[in-house]
Amino acid sequence: MASPDQASVLLRELNQFAESHRFRVVPGDLPKQGRVIANISIQFGGDTFFHIDNFIAENKYYLDAYSDDEPAACRAPWNELVTRLSERFGPDHVQVVKHPPD
Repeated sequence: MASPDQASVLLRELNQFAESHRFRVVPGDLPKQGRVIANISIQFGGDTFFHIDNFIAENKYYLDAYSDDEPAACRAPWNELVTRLSERFGPDHVQVVKHPPD
């Protein structure tokens, strides 16, 4: 769960991560029942990108990786970002779930 301050730090971390790799950040925030939904893509090649949103719960952010390429296309940046967020917020606040599971 993210407080408003933690949400701001998260969004700043995501932007810094993208900038450090020269990835393109595409914001697309949406209104939902009186609040703003974070809806962000970090694009880094073809149809390979990360998507971040808090659609389900205002204080819970979901980060997904999408790629039409081999999984290796996004594995290194994914691992780097998850490590960075775990170090920043603590491993108890970052959970990785693989879909589909092995």
